[in-house]
Amino acid sequence: MDLHKHSLQFRDLLYAPLEKETGIMLLHRCFPVIGLPVLITSFVSLVSLLLLPVRIQAQPGPDLLPIAGKPLFANGINAAWNHFGTDVGRHASWGVLYDSAFFDDMFREVAKAGGNSVRWWLHCDGRSTPEFDSHGIVTGLDVEFFDHFDAILRAAVRHTVKVMPVLWSFDMANDVTANAGPYGGKHIKLITDTSATQAYIHHVLTPLIRRYKGHAGILAWEICNEPEWMLEGDGSTLQRASALELQRWHGLLAGAIHREDPTALVTTGSASFKWNWDNPTGSERNLWSDSALIAASGDPKGFLDFYQVHYYSWMRGNTWTYSPFDKPASFWKLDKPVMVGEFPALGETGYKTSVEMHRWLADQGYTGSFSWTYKGNDEYGKWSDAKPGVESIAIAYPQAVRPEGTSLRWPMPLVRQTPHWQAIWLPQQNGMLVIREAGEGRRFILTGRKVDKVFPSRYNPGE
Repeated sequence: MDLHKHSLQFRDLLYAPLEKETGIMLLHRCFPVIGLPVLITSFVSLVSLLLLPVRIQAQPGPDLLPIAGKPLFANGINAAWNHFGTDVGRHASWGVLYDSAFFDDMFREVAKAGGNSVRWWLHCDGRSTPEFDSHGIVTGLDVEFFDHFDAILRAAVRHTVKVMPVLWSFDMANDVTANAGPYGGKHIKLITDTSATQAYIHHVLTPLIRRYKGHAGILAWEICNEPEWMLEGDGSTLQRASALELQRWHGLLAGAIHREDPTALVTTGSASFKWNWDNPTGSERNLWSDSALIAASGDPKGFLDFYQVHYYSWMRGNTWTYSPFDKPASFWKLDKPVMVGEFPALGETGYKTSVEMHRWLADQGYTGSFSWTYKGNDEYGKWSDAKPGVESIAIAYPQAVRPEGTSLRWPMPLVRQTPHWQAIWLPQQNGMLVIREAGEGRRFILTGRKVDKVFPSRYNPGE
């Protein structure tokens, strides 16, 4: 499947009508019954009424993933876990830590804000799952594993949210056995030893994909969180692997997923564009390209369906940047859609607010937005920080976020609605009015600041 080609076609179907039209001409096309001179006069009056300069802004819109045949922008947040590495299954010493209430509450809150997906870590460092023998070879999964996983996906579907499970994290190559038990990390063999890789595929990955093939609760499968931290040279983990070994591992796992479920989407959570971009004037190279993974693994199905990068403040300097918030998705000239799978839920002081970060990703051609994290695991923020950004995307791009037409429970009041357009008050964005034309996905945004929440009755375009 040429996912990038199809996703661009989906985006063009929804948003291309805006790309060659701006300002008055866009309004004129949206409301053709009004003569152009009258429309110009009315527009000037509206500007005066709002007391501040107002502009009509046509957006290129997000890139979209075909999920179950429907175009989707992944609008969500990182769970990333309730209990690190122990959300499902049974820990050797701690027992079962699965908490159904956490997942049900999280999915409910995300859906209520207009979100549609959650990025959730599965094995992490291997402390609870999968099962290993004394030689570090995977032997299977414990008896509670699928009961818990099933329940999580049922809760997701109940709230019309999809989950992107992250199979592993770079933590698998650290050593936390003193605190997390005998299986907490030190699993580099799964990457460097192909027999160990195949044991994981046979005993865990294939049964996992087979069980959830075509499941309504699955967004995509992510192979590893920030695998580059396990790289020889650039890495920081206790155990390391070569770039070729990491590429082979990714190719073998991706091939196994595609073979078991040809409709499944596969990605990996690259730590930065530093390793996910071919810089024409620098040394940076895309480690996760089709050619690299297929050549390393020897598997023609061993490719990613879309790219995913992360962002934190170390990724930009005075004269250089790996920040997706400095460049549109098109700048990186990648052959697949690209999602931003981590960025600070709080935003970044002196750079961009959380809402600005969220909206940038949707406006500038990225295919998904997952800020860090729902629980507030560290200093980068929590759900209450991310929620306004998730809401802003849901309102600006309702068809991309909910292509199936599910009603969104927006907390912002619908100020006025007609058969042809609707206006919504966004208090956290200084009163931006979102006005969406009905039909064929056409839309435009009227930005500015209002003096109160009363929609002016004199503004009655074409009705």
